[in-house]
This record gives sequence, C-alpha cells and structure tokens, in this order.
Amino acid sequence: MPDDSLDSPRRRKLLASMGAGVVAYGAAVGGTAAQTQQEVQATLNNISASAWEVTSVEGDDEFAEMGVENPELTLRVGTRYTIQNDGWSSHPLEFRDADGDALLSQSTDGSFEGDSETDWVDDGTSVSFTVTSELADELDSYICTVHGQMNGSIRTVQQSDSDAPADVTMSDQSSDGVTVTVDSARLDDGGFVTIHDSTLLDGDAIGSVRGTSEYIEPGSVENLDVELDDPLVEGDTLIAMPHRDSNDNETYDFVSSGANADPPYTAEGDAVTDDADVQVDTAAATLITDQRSDGESVTVDFTRVDDGGFVTIHDSTLLDGDALGSVRGTSEYLESGTYEDLEVTLDDPLAEGDTLIAMPHRDTNGNETYDFVSSEANADAPYTDDSGAITNAADVQVTAADVRISDQATNGETVTVDFARVDDGGFVTIHDSTLLDGDAVGSVRGTSEYLEPGSVENLEIGLDDPLTENDTLIAMPHRDTNGNQTYDFVSSGANADAPYTDSDGAITDSAAVQVVDASVSFSRQATASPTSTQEGATAPGVFAQVSANTETAVVVTYEDGGDLVIAGLGVFGADALNGEGVTVAVEDAGGFPGQHTVHAIPASELSGDYAPGDTVSAATAGAVVDNSTATVHQAGLTFENQTTQGPVESGDTMATVDASLSGDVTYTVDVHVTNSEGSLVAAEWIGSTNVLTGENEGAEIIAERVPSDGEFNELPFSGTDAFVAMIHLAPDASAGESASPGSGPVVPNVDAEAGPVPGGVTARAEITAEESMDGEDGTDGEDGMDGNDSSNMDGGDSEGGDGGDSSDGSGPGFGPFAGAAGLGSLAAYAYRKLDLDADPATPEDDDLDEDSE
Repeated sequence: MPDDSLDSPRRRKLLASMGAGVVAYGAAVGGTAAQTQQEVQATLNNISASAWEVTSVEGDDEFAEMGVENPELTLRVGTRYTIQNDGWSSHPLEFRDADGDALLSQSTDGSFEGDSETDWVDDGTSVSFTVTSELADELDSYICTVHGQMNGSIRTVQQSDSDAPADVTMSDQSSDGVTVTVDSARLDDGGFVTIHDSTLLDGDAIGSVRGTSEYIEPGSVENLDVELDDPLVEGDTLIAMPHRDSNDNETYDFVSSGANADPPYTAEGDAVTDDADVQVDTAAATLITDQRSDGESVTVDFTRVDDGGFVTIHDSTLLDGDALGSVRGTSEYLESGTYEDLEVTLDDPLAEGDTLIAMPHRDTNGNETYDFVSSEANADAPYTDDSGAITNAADVQVTAADVRISDQATNGETVTVDFARVDDGGFVTIHDSTLLDGDAVGSVRGTSEYLEPGSVENLEIGLDDPLTENDTLIAMPHRDTNGNQTYDFVSSGANADAPYTDSDGAITDSAAVQVVDASVSFSRQATASPTSTQEGATAPGVFAQVSANTETAVVVTYEDGGDLVIAGLGVFGADALNGEGVTVAVEDAGGFPGQHTVHAIPASELSGDYAPGDTVSAATAGAVVDNSTATVHQAGLTFENQTTQGPVESGDTMATVDASLSGDVTYTVDVHVTNSEGSLVAAEWIGSTNVLTGENEGAEIIAERVPSDGEFNELPFSGTDAFVAMIHLAPDASAGESASPGSGPVVPNVDAEAGPVPGGVTARAEITAEESMDGEDGTDGEDGMDGNDSSNMDGGDSEGGDGGDSSDGSGPGFGPFAGAAGLGSLAAYAYRKLDLDADPATPEDDDLDEDSE
C-alpha cells in the first residue's frame, strides 16, 4: 500500500482520522513540525500602478520569473510562503479564485483566512500562508485590490512522492506478533520508522506506538524488521510512520517527550504513513531484550503459548547446532496465554556475558514437566513457524549490579526506580543530564538510603536538588567502598563510593522525566440534593478547581477500611485543567455522604485501567502530584406552597420548611425574594430559620428584612409571591440559636453533568399572606396554594435525595490534606451562575471541623 495511493478511500479515511492525533502537531510539537515544512520567501514590488514584479526569491527557483511584469506564480502544495509586499500601503495584495472571489486578502476577509492549516498571517508589510490541497484547488490569480491592471495568474503544483521528504510502504502480512516487516522506507534526513496500532485512528498518537526501529541514516532501507516493544496477541491494522530525529541524538524521543521531539515526517500537511493488515498466525511468540543479570536468572519480556508449555533459555552454543547442551534453564509450566516479565532461573548459571536465546516449547506429553533434554529432543519440542523454531535472542551481561528506570511524570521532588540490584550493597544515585556532559559530581540530584545486598523494586528516591523542568535523569548504582553505609561519592570528590561498572563503564539506565505542575482545590459541597433549577435532585458528582500542565487523571476517592476506593474519575487534557474547575461523576457511593479526596495524577502514571469501585494501587497513590479533601454532603429541602396569617411583620413566622444536611454541621434555611419577573434576587432575603443540624421537619421561617433597604423584600408582606429557600452554613453558631438571613455561606450543589447549579441547594414555593376578615387564620390551604403546585421542585420524594435515610457522613476520608475547606470560591461560583451582581456571604474560614463530620 504505497503512500502515493492518495485516491484510495481507505487512505483518505486513515489520514483524516489521524488529524487530531498526529497531523495537528502545531500545538503539540510547538515549532518542531514547522521545521519539516518547505518554506519560500519572496518579495513583490509594484511598477508604478500598472503591474507587479518579483524582485527576490529564496527557497524555490520556479516560484516566478523575475524582472517581468505580472509574472505567473508557481505555488506548491505543502509549502509555506512568506511574501514581502513592498508597496502594501498603496497596493494591497489579494489571492482570488476563478470567479474573482477573495481567498486571502490584505484588504478584506478571504474565505481561507480562518483555515488553521492555511495559517494566514498578515502583518501589513508581508503575508504568510501554507498552500493546502484545498487552497490549491481554488487559487487562480493574484491582484492589487486598488489597481485592477496589477494582476497575474497562479499555477499550483501537487507535491509528488519524490518531493516528499520521506516515504514508507508496508504490506499486509502474517506475524508472530513480536516483529513486523516494513517493505521499504526513505528518510531524507534520517530518523526512525515507528509502528502504531489502530488506536492511532482514534487520535491516540502516543499510546498507539507499539515499536520503533533503530536510528536510520539518511537514505532508503528495504525489508526493515521492527521489533514491537508491546507485542500483538491478535490481528490489527498497523501503521508505519517515519519520524524525524529532531534533537539529533539518534534516540527515539517522540513518546517520552510527550510529542515534543522527533515528530513525524509530513507531506501536504499530513503525516507520511502506510498501513497494513497484520495477522498473528503463530501458536507462540517470545521477546527477550538485552539486559544485565547476576548470572542466576534472566527476564523474558513477553511470551505467548497458545497451547501451554515452557520457555527455555539456550546459550550461544545453540547457534552452533547444540540444541540440548545449550539449555541453561526453563520456566515452570505455563498455562495457555500470555506472560510478561517472566523470570527464568538458570540451572546452569552464567559466569560471563553471552547471547541467550528464548524459545517457547510445547508440552507434547501433557505431563507439565519439561522433558526436551531428558528425552533427547523426543518430547516437548519447540513451537515452530515456517522458518523453524520460534526464538528471540538478547545479549546478557553478568554484572554485580543492575538498574532500571522508566520514563515518568513527577512533581520534581521524587523519582521512582523500577528495579535495582546491588550484589555487594550500596546506593542508587540519580544524576541529571549534565552527567552526559561529563559532570559526574555536580549532576547528582539525589541518592537512596543504603541498600543491603540484593534487589529492590519501585524504589522511591527523594531529590535533594528538585527538578523544576523536564530532563533526562540517569539512575546509577554505587558501591559503599568505605563500608560506612553513607553515600560519600560527592563529598569525597568522587574518591569514595564509586559506581558499579561493567565492560562499558558505569552501570546506568536513563529516563525522560516530566515535571508536572498540578494543584487541586476541593471544598465542602453537596450533591444528589434538590435544586429549583431542574427536575429532581442533582446527579451525584463533585466539583474541584484543578490546574495541570499535562494530561491528568482527576480521581475522587474515599477511605474504606484503609483502602483507597475510587468514587469517580475522569481524564482531562491540560487545556481543560486551567483552574476554573472540572466536574467528576460519583459512580461509587460507598463513601457518600462523607469525606472525599480529589487527586491529580498524571494520566501516564496510572498503574492500570481503573473504574469506580476499584482500589487505588500503591504505585498510583505514589504518583499523586496534589490532592485536597473535603466533605461531600447530601441535603434535603421541602418548601411547599403555603398560606399564612397576614400581613407578615418582622419576627413573624412566615412559612415552614423541611430540611436536612448530612454530617454534624450547623446550617440555616434562608429565604430569598424574587423580582417582578419571578427571578431570584441573590442579595435580598426576607427570612431564615434558626440554626439547624441534621434532619428537621416543619422548621419555622422567621421574617427578617436583609438588607433593610432592599428593592423587593419589603415588610410587612401581604398577598402572594414566589420565594426561594436556600441552605446556608452557620459555621459559628450552635443549633437552636436565632440567625439572620445571608450571614453564612451557601452550600454548593453539584450536578454530574451541569457542574455547580445556581444557588446551591434550593427549593421554590409561593407564600400567601392572607389578611383574614372573619378571625380565621387563613392557614387551611383551601385557597388552592396547598403545596401541590407543579412549580414545586423540592426533591422531597424518593428521587429528591432529602437525606432522611442517608448515612450521617461520619466515615473518614483519606489523604494528607484532611481539614477545614474554605467555601469562598465554589460558593461564589454558584452565585455567579445566577447572573446576578451580588456576592454571597463567603467567610474566609468557615470554622467547621471536617474531622467531626
């Protein structure tokens, strides 16, 4: 499927699908992608008011003939042009189609000026634009918009394969899932050929990478075998994509840099690719990579045995034909399936480095015992394909130490070393990239505690000199040469505690480490609670202000018996995490109502695919960059249409309300007035309950005018009007005390879809203050306003979440940041959504003890 088959519907679909994930690297890769694009600079001048002429060209000798009037311009698809218009103030330049309509113009709005791929820039003296295929189809002429005789024709040229800086072809094929073959590749500037799986078509440019070739020198290669770091276990569409070596280090850094280095080659604005249908048709596969070993065991990265069996490790004498004598060790019996990081003990340990070959074997006699050697190759034969026994080889060095560190995101304070082995004890030191410039001492950023002889996994090392920007870090095992169990390499000027070494020098492993800047602010709020702004209660969710500079998982958790259980989670791009807030649905209510913690975790650092109800692993918990804990309440509020004795004076009972709020927290129900259009007036109140706690039926609303000069809250009150009851916290008061309306902050109410709803926990009702003419108190409800009005959205039924039968929210949350959470920003947010000018009462400290809730 060569890349020149641009008329193929399948290819058009492929390239179009790749737009968000690969082609649109302008934002993801910064200026790197632009460096791969051909650029042409030219200067236009005017000959009086009669004609244009081209006075200079750089980048394409065929752009135009110089020294002639109104020359024909040749514009190539995929090329970016910058044209200096020396006479721009009197001779605005415009590019037109065959109908004379403006496509790009210095004096009006052209139809392609908003196209992001064309990227039109007009700074007056010059214009810049990229010729896309779509623009090329329309371009016909260029003209001065003031002097019509200044016009010339345009010829557009499609970029041919030979013009493109790279090409790749890959045919449909069968594979063991470990290696695929690229038929041919041409990379004019050198680089790599990367293999992506079909998730690339869904926009996952980084996660779709399955494997990458070694560095390829400028030129062409054929029959290029690419080993997949993440082998296939079933057939898939794979995409071969040439990548540049943008930082000239001959190491593929596209993934580790988060797409900021080594971008794909492009042609006509699209990534250069070819795709193939790859079927896995062998019954077994194995992958073993170069490694260090203590000689006692080796690690096989990947094994698949469809019919069960074993993985045997042969030494290099196998290459001389010794199938039996070359066997060094064999795995335990493996059930049918796939295995990763399989450790195989060597019955005949290595004393020195060698090439070892991993070979899957069948269990031909069904006894789950490896009998290949003892039967002299008459039982438990190797799995085979058309080429013979299925194998994979690696160079294994025998060393006294080993270390492995993976690309990771961090807050800059710590890094995690995946594995370290120090046979004689010692330390693991973290160096920054200045080590690569020869600074062995100054490059030290941090060192582990003393490690006893042996091996450790997931070793967290604090950085004495924290990272403030992304860098390549190098993990290096060091000996304890003076036996004092103190790291003295730096203080001794490199005269003590030297690094472990092998034949290549110091034993090291490096990783790209991204410094994640993230912050979380999460305050007290309610959910699954009534609101007058929609039918029924809010759908369970939490709202938090989160800022992050990378794709981040926002994970909401609660504590259950010491476990960290996920209540809800969402993954958000950096653009969405700008501090204005995100909402995460609560799908596991095991901790609701009660304390919850919102964590910011780099998406790349999640240790698995999580779902609500799952327990957070120690590895994922260790990757938390920031978190914040607060109480999530459930509230109930029933405010029915009702009639009372009128006129209502200050201090009178004007209505009753049923209210509840989970947790041992004090609150009031304040009543807001509405204006002549029936809209709530946020800054005017007409009454409040006394201070409440827990569940309350028939709580009395005592009339009080706040402020005393409000426009709509006049007392005494007679007649019928609409009011909105709203739960406010009373942080400094005790239950039963009298309270003035508006003195405490609102309880925000969060909906999983809508986020914080206007006003928080609210209910709307009509109150009639009836002046009785016959001595009756007028409260029998016979006037028809008895609480059955359809406008009552009190959420008091089974779906309304009135909190009557809910838990008291006393279950503890988890995380180190438990404590009082200020309500200011979220409460203000709830008020702002009312589109009113007034601000709510939002004390800086609500003086509520989260731990008591």
